[in-house]
Amino acid sequence: MSHTDMHLPRTPVMLPAQLETSAPEDADSSSGSSSTSICSCCTSPPLEEPIHPADPITEHGLYPYTALEERFLRTLTIFSATPLHAQAMAMAPHDHRVTRQWLLIELLSHRIFSTFPEQGAIRKLSTSYYEPVGPGDILVISARPVTKKSLRWCEAIITRESMLVAIVTALYDGPPVGTRGDAWLRRPDDLLDQSVSLATSSLAPGHE
Repeated sequence: MSHTDMHLPRTPVMLPAQLETSAPEDADSSSGSSSTSICSCCTSPPLEEPIHPADPITEHGLYPYTALEERFLRTLTIFSATPLHAQAMAMAPHDHRVTRQWLLIELLSHRIFSTFPEQGAIRKLSTSYYEPVGPGDILVISARPVTKKSLRWCEAIITRESMLVAIVTALYDGPPVGTRGDAWLRRPDDLLDQSVSLATSSLAPGHE
């Protein structure tokens, strides 16, 4: 997918107040961006009250959003993963809460970044949101690692039907550790077929 085919909005969308995690030195950045010094996907923060206390806790003692993230990641398919580029697809659950769960984008990006070899710990994760994600949306993510002098970072571009949804950048700290994440590999030619398959399976009886 070429960058010229994407319809770029003029400014990022506004983020919910609870996601305004930018450092003080980034206060002048766009209101549609968030930046954290520690990757939320790599840490286990203390449990907090759910965003909507009226939502029941699941039988396993997990908040409903945890189940939502698990359903989302089950649809993830990585079609190509090389040391220089990775491409994947995932479908948002048919659940109205996905429009408020912005961290699904960062979770998806983190999984794709882990396919690149020799990546260290993430020092800073920055995300710019441009379009909201809706129930059943099929997202395509294209990521690449970048090395410039002593800096190493990964950049991911998430789109929906050629519309830019978000750009995620992960800055890595320290020397590479030589780790590599697991990936379910498919041929790039399967992208269209998988898109149809995801949409069809979501309409099957009994599908969540």
